[in-house]
Amino acid sequence: IHLSYARKLKASQETCFDWNSYLFRRFGRIYPPLVFTLLLTFILDSLGMYLKFPVYSQHTPYTIINVAVIPTYNIYTLLGNLLFFMKSLVPVWGTNGPLWSLHYEWWFYMFYPIFWLLSKKSIALATIPLLFFFGISFLPVAWNNFIFSDVLSMMLSWWFGVLLADVYTKRINTKFSYVALLSFAALLLRIIPVNNLCAVDTLYALSFTGILAFCFHLLEQGKSLELLNRLKPLGDMSYTLYVTHFPILAFFSGWLMSRSQERTLPMHFGWLVVGVICVSIFAYFAHFLVEKPFTKRKMLGIAT
Repeated sequence: IHLSYARKLKASQETCFDWNSYLFRRFGRIYPPLVFTLLLTFILDSLGMYLKFPVYSQHTPYTIINVAVIPTYNIYTLLGNLLFFMKSLVPVWGTNGPLWSLHYEWWFYMFYPIFWLLSKKSIALATIPLLFFFGISFLPVAWNNFIFSDVLSMMLSWWFGVLLADVYTKRINTKFSYVALLSFAALLLRIIPVNNLCAVDTLYALSFTGILAFCFHLLEQGKSLELLNRLKPLGDMSYTLYVTHFPILAFFSGWLMSRSQERTLPMHFGWLVVGVICVSIFAYFAHFLVEKPFTKRKMLGIAT
């Protein structure tokens, strides 16, 4: 998200934020797969309930499934998911539990331009408020507002990617080898008991930032990352895979349970492999329909 803007800021402080291009690209990136998966979830859940698969009625022998998979369908939930209020103001749509994370992703996108304006003046000026909002998560009573207690307190983890892009473009003058030391941040979770979810996620985010920085350091040293390059097809379809996998696995699990007298899942690794392969193949072909056409710069009319 930030890399192209970081390059422009590095070249000239007079650059302006292109709101129309930014919002159009965010809509094109997020909504087509989301609308597709809302429809897919409704179809699979409806079929599963019609076939009386136990996973949809909380009648499985697994407490974690009975608690986590409670399909909810009404116009309020649908609108709330389309507006990215899931898990704060409305439940997630149907069995698609992983949609909760889009709540964060979308609102990070919406707040980014504000922090970009601050970053244009000073990188520190943009980062300090996010450190402040992160600190709010440690208060005994969180602010009674999901924007502050949820989104902004977690945005620091997302902002590490912005800072890494600034290092990449030399807006921040430091070496990747130094940033790579952050890879060990998550080890603190083994040493210090951390109960705050925001703090846990932040430590993991620091570690991933360090790992990415280490990869950039290797490239600077002339090393090859060909193995990662070969995973590009997986990266291309990753968003479609993420938003579609759970309702497919829920339906698949319901079918497997319905074939067992005890309504249990098979306890061997083969079925898991079959499920992963099925959702991956489905997502690979689906991303050509609902993701790739809407992310082409030529189609969007945006110059590189």
